Amino acid sequence: MKTNFNPTKLREARGSRSASSVAELLNITRQHLWQIETGRKKPGTELLTRLCWLYDLDISDVSNGRTNEKRKAA
Repeated sequence: MKTNFNPTKLREARGSRSASSVAELLNITRQHLWQIETGRKKPGTELLTRLCWLYDLDISDVSNGRTNEKRKAA
């Protein structure tokens, strides 16, 4: 999957949740989450999917709508 990733949307979606608690849920370090949220690193497909699931987002919500994945019907 190729996306034009928008880290700001992920950072906003985290809201008041602490980076440490989110990172623990995802089994990554807080620093790794910070690097993703600041755009220094792009998450892999699996991690991006888990982040979207956790934040109740569609992948297109964080990829500026550029994705090869089809949105599943609700």
